[in-house]
Amino acid sequence: MTLGIILLVNGLAWILFILVFRIVHKRTARPKKLLMEIESEMDSLLVEMNGTTDRNIRLVEESIRRLKDEVSKADKRIRILQGEIQKRDDSSRTDYLHLARHKPLSIEVVEEPVKKTAESSSSTRTEGKDGPQTKTDTSRENADGADIKEEILELKKKGIDAKIIAGKVGRPLGEVELIISLSEKTDR
Repeated sequence: MTLGIILLVNGLAWILFILVFRIVHKRTARPKKLLMEIESEMDSLLVEMNGTTDRNIRLVEESIRRLKDEVSKADKRIRILQGEIQKRDDSSRTDYLHLARHKPLSIEVVEEPVKKTAESSSSTRTEGKDGPQTKTDTSRENADGADIKEEILELKKKGIDAKIIAGKVGRPLGEVELIISLSEKTDR
């Protein structure tokens, strides 16, 4: 009987061992459950990657939108500056044209008689029918506008300032500056 009890206990131990082994084996070696776990982990990774990609795309789109806004602001500023430059150029042309339309005031220069010396008599006095006449500066003798223009341009080529030229030829400063600037534009 002892042998029967030992065999029975031994058989029960083997059955118990096999059942425990199957349970453990089923838990660790279930292929469907393992595949499901892998799939769910891959899905969560894909969702996370999609979220990151969407966030990055939104950031890039926002940067592009801000850049377009800045470019449009810069274009507006450029147009405004070009308009201001055009207005300034137009107003300066208008000023010069306005100055050119006005006739300068006639200023009569009366020279005092000069004592006659050997040098001065040959250069400043000439005899005519009406008696002695004082010779005026050559720039005032030029009544023709072309002659004055040539004289102004010659003096400017010599490096003389426009104010001095205006005083020398007896014309307003604005007119002298206009003649010089128009000459410079045509020379280009």
